[in-house]
Amino acid sequence: MERVYGLVFLPSGSFGLLTENPVVLKSLKNMYDSLMPKGRILFEISTPSGFTEMSEENVREVFRNDGSKIRLTIQSKFEKSSNIETMICTYEDVSDSNVKNVETEIMKIKYYDADEIRNFLNASNFENYSLYGGYSGTEAADSDEMIVVEIIKTK
Repeated sequence: MERVYGLVFLPSGSFGLLTENPVVLKSLKNMYDSLMPKGRILFEISTPSGFTEMSEENVREVFRNDGSKIRLTIQSKFEKSSNIETMICTYEDVSDSNVKNVETEIMKIKYYDADEIRNFLNASNFENYSLYGGYSGTEAADSDEMIVVEIIKTK
């Protein structure tokens, strides 16, 4: 027997990791199907209005007690046509001025606007949903940097 839930909550930023339309639609359907009647889905989306471009390369370092450090270098590129930011994160384990280990992670983050999310929700045939500007409880506007999406299963 499959489990059903009264609440599906996605942590901040998680929805933005869904960058392809078919994956978004399938994910919304899977979450909705896992809800009990009157259950809710809650998630946040970052909008293009909330995107802040950083310099071409951002470096952060964390020092350990033994004098070694972890250096994180982030390179970011934003494609305005798709509202997708690609971040290349390089982690270096540095000890005695020598790089001991290197790990690289490539992350794509989609910034959705309110109309785009509404289109996904309508395409998924959701009957009862709301988009709020931030945590204000007011209806979302294009100028909002973050939108909270609430979907309620009616049946």
